[in-house]
Amino acid sequence: MTPAGNPGSGKDWPEALCTPVRHLPDHSHLRIALSGGMDSVLLLHVATWLYAHSGQISAVHINHQLQPNADQTERFCRSICRQLGVPLDSHRVTVSGRESSDIGASGGGIEEAARNARYQVFEEILAPGELLLMAHHGDDQAETVLFRLLRGTGMAGLGGMPVTRPLGAGRLYRPLLDFSRAELHGWAVQHGIEWMEDPSNIDERFDRNFLRTSIFPLLKSRWPSLISRMGHTAHSCREGGELAAKLAEIHFKQCAGPSGELCLSALGALSLAEQKNLLRWWARYFRYQPPAIADWPQVLEDFL
Repeated sequence: MTPAGNPGSGKDWPEALCTPVRHLPDHSHLRIALSGGMDSVLLLHVATWLYAHSGQISAVHINHQLQPNADQTERFCRSICRQLGVPLDSHRVTVSGRESSDIGASGGGIEEAARNARYQVFEEILAPGELLLMAHHGDDQAETVLFRLLRGTGMAGLGGMPVTRPLGAGRLYRPLLDFSRAELHGWAVQHGIEWMEDPSNIDERFDRNFLRTSIFPLLKSRWPSLISRMGHTAHSCREGGELAAKLAEIHFKQCAGPSGELCLSALGALSLAEQKNLLRWWARYFRYQPPAIADWPQVLEDFL
């Protein structure tokens, strides 16, 4: 699909913002993940301006039914899509544990449950050849990296969110990761974009909100280039994680049995770091949950 500006949209979007949305992986249909927030509404406007002529663009909204204005936000998304002439696929989900108060630093809670419910819908609806655009930006990336660091993670976790990855039968793509929230907000205001605010975004009981509202403003005041620096760190860690995965594949070929099981004698011949790397890769490859960092001594003792 080849993009071209749509004069009927009445907007003249900056080239810096259009460029990453123009250069997308090959796809047969483009879906925009539309939450109703500033970043996703901005992405919808730009993608519509570039691709609406093709007739192969639509939006998808997930109503988690968690916030007082959830239904109002869904109606807003329907309204903005009607204005832009973009079909909207809206889904209501019931988030597991929505009544729980476990929303703090315990490592997941309702935030993670909502994310899992959202991505489950995305996986179910994406058809082969379809591309889902998500509006995550540089601040989101920095928050993800710091959040994972505080929870305890390895190199793969510090790699943050990838620009693209398979999702269901289709693919996910994040074209706005190189922009800060402030840059996107400036463009949205400049072009008169309207959006809905999620009232939970100011609730600091949620880990990410605490980082966003209390921690990152302080860090940015000391290190103004924090977001870009953390983006570079995430990119470097992701490259390191990719190299570690390739090494694990090599070791897997050396240590694997006929059904994919690991030969313990061959595994024991590897260094401790190589053993951990292979076991992490092996667990993910066969869709098991990799052990937590604190559990590695017991895991290796059980294996070897």
